[in-house]
Amino acid sequence: MNRYRIILYQVLGWGLVIGYDLLGYDMLGIIHGLRRHIAAADVPKANLLNFTFWLSLISLFYYCFLVVFPQGLQRGRWLRLVLGLLGTPLVFAGTRYLLEEMVLPLFFGFRNYSPGVKLTFYLQDNLYFLLPTIVLAGAGVLIRDAFVREKERENLLLLQVLEQQKTQAELAFLRTQINPHFLYNTLNYLYAQAYPVSEPLAEAVLRLSDLMRYLLHDSPDGQVDLAREVEY
Repeated sequence: MNRYRIILYQVLGWGLVIGYDLLGYDMLGIIHGLRRHIAAADVPKANLLNFTFWLSLISLFYYCFLVVFPQGLQRGRWLRLVLGLLGTPLVFAGTRYLLEEMVLPLFFGFRNYSPGVKLTFYLQDNLYFLLPTIVLAGAGVLIRDAFVREKERENLLLLQVLEQQKTQAELAFLRTQINPHFLYNTLNYLYAQAYPVSEPLAEAVLRLSDLMRYLLHDSPDGQVDLAREVEY
């Protein structure tokens, strides 16, 4: 599948999820019950907080999808996988802290938690959001790798078929360039002339004649019995 099409599908998918949640349907239950207890004036704030939360989740997802699992799942790199997974709380909580405790107060005048909250609190308060996203990213990597391996296998088979067809075409072309009767007559003449002079030379010419007959007539499609191949 085209890379740009994959990116487009991902953007559309995340857009649908975030848009659906911002409309108040709360797909994953992350802010369950919040909208029933807030005033109408606070809805924009809730939507902004929800949006920053999703941005943090998306950052975590692609950190796992593009960095942790592709590198950690390679043979002999389990230490990278462990270290990468240990870094997931910092990625998620750090992104959320940056957005909700620094960006929102700067541009919108409010924050998610009380003033003075520390990054360590974000780490403790957001741990239970990590597992579903990590599992989703890991499953995505495994599915993607399975498709890639299948595509590589298909390409390899296609390459083998093309190589075989190329070899057969080259052999067929060579056959068209050789007049077998002229070749055999020439070799027979050389054999007759060489025999009185040198029997080994005549025998070599005879074997060459047999070999050419084998190549041009006994194996027209490039495939022969193993016994015949060993014989020649």
